[in-house]
Amino acid sequence: MLVTATGLSVEIWSMIVEYVLRPTDLRNLCLVCKQLHQIAVRSLYRDVILDVGSTADLNLGAFLNPRNVGLQHIRRLHIYLADIQDKRNQLQQAHFAVRMILEFLPENILERFSWHPWQPFSAENLLLLYRRQQRMTFLEGISLDKNILDQLEGSKDLDHIAENVRALGLYPDSRDVLDFCNILIRKNSRVDKLVINASFNPTDSLYSAREFHDSSTGPGLIATKLFGHMSPFEECKPWPLAELTLQKIHLRYSAETYCRVIDFSALRKLALSDCPGACTLFAELSKSNRLPSHLDTLEFKHTDNAESDALHALDNFLCLVTGLKHIRIDITNVAELPAAEGIIRHGKTLKQLIVHANGPDPKEEEHVYSVPEFERICADCPYLEQISVGFPATSIVSGKSESYAAFETALSNLPNLITLNVTTWPKNTNGSSALPRPIYAILLNNAAQSLLSSHKPLAALDPSEPHSRSTPRVRVPSRLNLIAFGPTDALHASTPCSPLSASTNSSPFAHGTPASLSSSPDDDADDRRRSLWQVVFVKGTQVGPFGEQAPLAVRVKGRLRRYVEPRSDVLDFGLARAKKMPGGEAGAARNTLPTTGVTVNF
Repeated sequence: MLVTATGLSVEIWSMIVEYVLRPTDLRNLCLVCKQLHQIAVRSLYRDVILDVGSTADLNLGAFLNPRNVGLQHIRRLHIYLADIQDKRNQLQQAHFAVRMILEFLPENILERFSWHPWQPFSAENLLLLYRRQQRMTFLEGISLDKNILDQLEGSKDLDHIAENVRALGLYPDSRDVLDFCNILIRKNSRVDKLVINASFNPTDSLYSAREFHDSSTGPGLIATKLFGHMSPFEECKPWPLAELTLQKIHLRYSAETYCRVIDFSALRKLALSDCPGACTLFAELSKSNRLPSHLDTLEFKHTDNAESDALHALDNFLCLVTGLKHIRIDITNVAELPAAEGIIRHGKTLKQLIVHANGPDPKEEEHVYSVPEFERICADCPYLEQISVGFPATSIVSGKSESYAAFETALSNLPNLITLNVTTWPKNTNGSSALPRPIYAILLNNAAQSLLSSHKPLAALDPSEPHSRSTPRVRVPSRLNLIAFGPTDALHASTPCSPLSASTNSSPFAHGTPASLSSSPDDDADDRRRSLWQVVFVKGTQVGPFGEQAPLAVRVKGRLRRYVEPRSDVLDFGLARAKKMPGGEAGAARNTLPTTGVTVNF
């Protein structure tokens, strides 16, 4: 057993370092001593995100230096195009930078390589990637700058990679990409995770929904190209998958085809996003021979039709399936929320709940559960750890409304609640004028403080023992650690938001430091834009004059909250309809700030 200078074994230190989330903290650990550097550098370099196609590419030499011991620990590499003003020849420069990265990286270390721009990837770089990284577990089918299907068909490198691949991400936007995706499916038939995002350009003159998607007369190009080797579909053996994600797939006539090709009864995660006719798939899955028996995650983003067919099919499916742990729903163009009975059915297992619904009018607020319905959800789902819902309307100035206060009280039935996301903003009107955003943000802090102080949860009852609603329950310490107001902390701009970003400065220890921790003007501007969409507070501690302690709501930047409380991924779920923080511009505060302070009844 190897022992460090501190007397603890390397194995124990490795387990301790796994709890260090912030990349700058990992960097500081690397600078402590040689032993900790060898341990912490593994976590620091595990996920690396690079922006290429700018003058910063000149610093890649320091990152790819053979003396950089962190290179051998890279497992997931994500490539983005840098956000620059002059984009002429940027793509060619990016391809050159990617080739240099692939040439200098150690062989067979990557588990995943992702090219995120919706631009054709260099075919030569793809062949180089397959030749040098043959232990990848995640492959992607993307658009290439030239046709190399014949080379991929007979590639022995791709055959060797297939021994380790367990997940496929397919992003077809043309017929050539469909053929490429079919090669990946045929060579990697043992995968248990599949993502299909059909991002065909609707403005393309060659685009035809009837041609690519299934119709009443037969399967379309997507089904025949991707799963053509399994035809006839009526006789094929269903593909056993653990996770399936479908995006922009027309399911009205293809639901039965997918049910024949894929064994839905073995699914553990099902995600549907912007899939017209999703009600047909839910109807098929509601049949006894196709009902998933191990499903624990359901994610559904959808724009419903005038008859709310998808909402009714979803309610029926939620009442039939059992054992869901994560429910994430965002449905628009409906008159009501999904029925509370479908959520309560999973009360003994449910740990994460995201449920949002909007009507057809974009100016209307999102739908909110009635007080009895929300109280039932909180009472019958005591193991919830994360929840994202809309709260009833209330005023940020004159005090809480009765329904808003009832929602706060209902949260006391959730002893395991860690993260709360209130996606509806409290009203900011003060008479006939709207409060400026700086003042509104201060009052929002008071609202978060009220939630932290009033959350005194009751202990959950043991489900294995008989009990009634009159069974006495004791108070337990609150685990509520993060409160967010607003719909999402995802940046509503073209610039991608990444949890980790690899720096390319001269220091060999700084790689993996997130860009969000830097103090550049661009980062400050990003944080200001984020604060208009979501405001995040974490629980701190305030000490009174006699040593008494009480919770304190402390505002943090949206990108830093994941390093304070990692169990807050409900905040990453982007909604189809998002509203900014209400209020006037910051400059208006000079003329409206009161001289005697602000009194709030929260």
